[in-house]
Amino acid sequence: PNGSRVLYPWERGIMANIFRTSAIRPAYLNFAPAPRSFPSDSKAEAVVEELPISREQKLLKRAIDSPGAWPIVASRINQLSWADTLESTKHRALSRWKVLVQESIEHSELGRTLVADILSLQSEDSLNKTVAAVFSRKSSSTLLKRAASLGNYVLFCRVIWREPFPIEESSVFDYVSNHCSQSASRPQSFRESLNFAGATIGLDGAIRAAASPRVAGAAFRSGVTKRPLKQAKVLTVEQVKILEFLGKAEPVPAKRSFVGHCLFCCLNRLRWMGSQKLAHLQPDIRADGTGYVQADSLNSKTSTTMKQRTTFLQIVAPLQGLSTRTWYQDWMEARKDSGLKFTEGLPLMPGIDVAGNFTQLPMTSSEASAWLRSILISAG
Repeated sequence: PNGSRVLYPWERGIMANIFRTSAIRPAYLNFAPAPRSFPSDSKAEAVVEELPISREQKLLKRAIDSPGAWPIVASRINQLSWADTLESTKHRALSRWKVLVQESIEHSELGRTLVADILSLQSEDSLNKTVAAVFSRKSSSTLLKRAASLGNYVLFCRVIWREPFPIEESSVFDYVSNHCSQSASRPQSFRESLNFAGATIGLDGAIRAAASPRVAGAAFRSGVTKRPLKQAKVLTVEQVKILEFLGKAEPVPAKRSFVGHCLFCCLNRLRWMGSQKLAHLQPDIRADGTGYVQADSLNSKTSTTMKQRTTFLQIVAPLQGLSTRTWYQDWMEARKDSGLKFTEGLPLMPGIDVAGNFTQLPMTSSEASAWLRSILISAG
């Protein structure tokens, strides 16, 4: 018949309910909301009283009601370079947030803004600036953690045939109270992710659901059952002395460079990631070889305000370690033998690939822990 097509086997009978043939769309639109039914020609149905709506809402309605607009919107959003960064954690985090915004494009301020800008023919550079501005204040680890928590909720909703967006308080309470038993801290982490998403991308219903008394109570009840946190053991005096010895005796320059960097962090009580962006590394050496090394750091975990993030944090470490060796000179010699230089924009301690070569990415704290553990075990 005119206007009809041949139905596939999975589009007939009971299988049609499973595969949702009522909203068949091209594969590249699976992340976008299904287009609503087209307006009827009936004048009676066309007479609808509407409240004043914003520019973003008008353009979004235009995209939803137009059969040819969604492919354009979907393609443009998919082409945005959300993860245009060398940092692997940041890359993975923004890639996950890209999927989440695509899933909630109709139910988040960021999604509606992108749709409005795309339909008003904004340039790709302008769109990327919007995305970069939204996530610029958040750390890579926080973005990754919050995206993973929200992703688990989306997966839960998909499994039980429930739409995850907009966020509904009843669905959140069901998820928090009945489906987060794998971890005592997961409910509270999910509440924090909802607040994060509400404040960052303007996810509809997120902040309201997180503030719900019964959701907060369920998360608290689960959190009090969490086992007390046991901190990792600190390095002993003997282990630090072993590192000072290996800083001179280790035959592989890359390992010596890593050991020297560990001693640098240990002796000035600096976090690993805080040691990756340093400026003005300057030693003050006396005639007998003792003294101090001073540097300025811009990547401190405790720097949360704009003023703190644009102010150097001075760090100082003694050149004399726990043994009689001067670890700083050994570290500088190891870096020279390894071909490492103090270059602005590059990490002080880059990662090491499987071939033993340095990369342009900073070595993460988890990678550093694995390397340090392996070196100390090998040293006995």
